[in-house]
Amino acid sequence: SGSTRHLVVFLALSMVTSALFVSITSFIPLYVVDTFHVSKKTAGALLGLIYSAGLWVGPLTGHLSDRLGRVPMLLATSFAGGPVCYVLTVIGDGWGFYALLVTIGIMLYTRMTVTESYIVGQTAERNRSTVFGIYYFGAIESGGLATPLVGYGVDRLGFHPTYLITGAV
Repeated sequence: SGSTRHLVVFLALSMVTSALFVSITSFIPLYVVDTFHVSKKTAGALLGLIYSAGLWVGPLTGHLSDRLGRVPMLLATSFAGGPVCYVLTVIGDGWGFYALLVTIGIMLYTRMTVTESYIVGQTAERNRSTVFGIYYFGAIESGGLATPLVGYGVDRLGFHPTYLITGAV
């Protein structure tokens, strides 16, 4: 049915977006060590900027999703990923870079909030747990599949071209 088709497309977009963000996020500590020559401890700590968004983004994006709609929110988050990957390759070390890391976190957690509420609204109660299981498996494991590909790209092409390719995808 059309409803199932919409759900499948929505989930696929969410999972691809998750895979790409998780894969680039995995290499951010290496990126800042190699590019900005910061200490390994500082580089690792910078991941906290990304994941700190999980503490406050859910209620905000849930509210926006209720007002603007889940599909527009996911589309905005997914399509903003390309420019964010590009800016990651051209921005220098400093407050702008730190703000970009927070932006990546906002995008990761917006995607989660919007997708979970979409699933609740689009699936029958008797199928909801199954759909959530598929979504969680796909969102988490797809990052595990994409990360080695991004790592291969980083090793062969470098960070900038690989992040640009990832953003284009």
